[in-house]
Amino acid sequence: NIPVKEYIAVEKDATARAIAINANPPTDVFPGVTHKVHDVTKLTEEQIKSLGKNAIGYLFAGRECKDLSKLRLIGKDGKKLPDSARPGLSGPSGKLFRTFLQIFKWVMKHNPDCTFFCENVDFSDMQADWKEVCTVLGTPHMVNAKDHSYTHRNRAYWTNLALPEDWKDGVPPLTDVSSCLDEGRKLDRSGPTTITARWSGSDDTPMQDTQRPVLIKDESFKDPQYLRPHEAEQLMGMKPNCTAALGVSNKQRLHCIGNAWDLNVVRMFF
Repeated sequence: NIPVKEYIAVEKDATARAIAINANPPTDVFPGVTHKVHDVTKLTEEQIKSLGKNAIGYLFAGRECKDLSKLRLIGKDGKKLPDSARPGLSGPSGKLFRTFLQIFKWVMKHNPDCTFFCENVDFSDMQADWKEVCTVLGTPHMVNAKDHSYTHRNRAYWTNLALPEDWKDGVPPLTDVSSCLDEGRKLDRSGPTTITARWSGSDDTPMQDTQRPVLIKDESFKDPQYLRPHEAEQLMGMKPNCTAALGVSNKQRLHCIGNAWDLNVVRMFF
């Protein structure tokens, strides 16, 4: 319910753009999502400056984590891969974090009162890359969603929001997973789960492509089943079917949900 005059999203993937528009329709206080520039690497300081002095109230960023994730060091057979498999900020997706750092400097230069909020995986063991980011954005808040939501998602959140010391107190884990699942379905194992972005198989009934998928016991099937999109949405704090944009498959929806933020955690900050 923050009054917004304009929400400009920069997103290269057309499916993600369609889902964003569907999930965030116009309301009395929100104008809907607009996409003026699709490629973040094409964004210029002049475009940011042209919006006006202190015109940007909030800057949000979620860079791809693939090149920074520790999972890049684990092969499909479970064996450890060489460190080169995790290129960090120098990788094809990792370098986009450096792109954001430059955009951040431009935004804060022309919008010194701007509130920023940036999320990524914990890559603090990559000391040089971590220092490069924290030198610009400051020290992040480390939060694992399993402590406050349904999912297991350990993330770093960089922000200049003024938070009290006890801002995480009184927000316990959410444990009633069944409330997010269809009738007759329950989690196949105990404990929080990770909804990842990699899905394979058919467009209608995809399978989570990871070593530890979220498996569901379904009364209608003998074998364990995978999450349905509207179930994954609710586990991530989203409204059911908010990603059901016209022409978007279940596989594409689950890919975008797995790439998303756990909104139960994000709401804690705001």
